[in-house]
Amino acid sequence: MKRRFRIACCLITWGDEQEQDLEKCLREVQAAGYEGVESLIADSAEEALEQAALAARCGLKVVNIWASEMFAPEAQRAFIRRSAALGLDQAEIWDAGRSYYGEDPTPADFERCARDLDDLVDYAAGHGLRPYCHTHVGCMMETKEDVDLLMRCAPRLWLLVDTGHLLVCGTNPVDVVRAHGPRIAHVHLRDHFAVAQWDRSRPDAWDTWDIAHSAMLGKGNQGFSLPEFMWWLEKVGYDGWVSVEQMPQPGMTAAEVVRLERHYLESIGY
Repeated sequence: MKRRFRIACCLITWGDEQEQDLEKCLREVQAAGYEGVESLIADSAEEALEQAALAARCGLKVVNIWASEMFAPEAQRAFIRRSAALGLDQAEIWDAGRSYYGEDPTPADFERCARDLDDLVDYAAGHGLRPYCHTHVGCMMETKEDVDLLMRCAPRLWLLVDTGHLLVCGTNPVDVVRAHGPRIAHVHLRDHFAVAQWDRSRPDAWDTWDIAHSAMLGKGNQGFSLPEFMWWLEKVGYDGWVSVEQMPQPGMTAAEVVRLERHYLESIGY
């Protein structure tokens, strides 16, 4: 029997609209059949609690938040406190990105990155949260090999598996789940249609990313099998939230995009 994953929706699909009419966005998420919502932008604990209360009135659980400024150490500590105030069980912490450690970081750079994260890992754990890093273009975990290195260097760090970012960088997300299943704290679902292969060394790399990074679930061209990915999440015992994180799509409203994504998950049994 398939595990009944809790499915959430990222508000990234609405772009700036969430700042103009958050309640409308939340009601469209709930109407599309999601149980949770994430990527609400909250720059204070008070704002986060107000947004969580609004989400609850719309029948949704806030599973993750965001902030306009997250990267300075004190801003990250404030973000961790905000996550704890919401009663979340995890919080995202960001490494400084590959630009800080070099375009082609060595194992020693990964060790240094892990030590740089130690204070935030301690701080999150002290607030009862699992601290995780995001597999993400431009950061220290772009590929499975990167994940292997940082997970080995930072044994108390958890992992957000973002399927779209891994696919952009040439990694099958299934391989990451198989290798690191017990340390997965959160999941973002997205497919990828490559127009050109991501190469961080190219001067126009980010232009390539903007053009080619997002496809509707099941519509990518990188051989990603979402049913296999979900099966492996079950296999490793993952019991957290699975969030659809889809970019705006040409000719479609955000409500239409997230409704189609939810229908696709239902069609494969989730």
